[in-house]
Amino acid sequence: MVRRVVQSYPGTGKPEQIATVLEHEIRSGVLGFGDRLQSENELVQRFSVSRNTVRKGLEELSSRGLITTKVGIGSFVTFDGKPVDDSLVAGARQRRRKCRDADAAARGDRGP
Repeated sequence: MVRRVVQSYPGTGKPEQIATVLEHEIRSGVLGFGDRLQSENELVQRFSVSRNTVRKGLEELSSRGLITTKVGIGSFVTFDGKPVDDSLVAGARQRRRKCRDADAAARGDRGP
């Protein structure tokens, strides 16, 4: 993944700049309806900013009606302010659980 440093524009904060870059990716079709954005940690690395700055940028995108964020699952692209179908979010949660279980099994951990 290409690492993109947020350029400094006078009078514009880093969260707004991050939101603008991601908004461009959404509106241009790079990220489509229902797509999950990169994790906060991945965005921190990509933009070389703090996690708090990334969170503020995601909040800005949400206020623009472009994404919805589900705690512990991720941020998903919305279209015209319509929330992503809950079945997509549930599917993402199920895939995450399967990966976690597979990792635990590979390490030899036993579940409850």
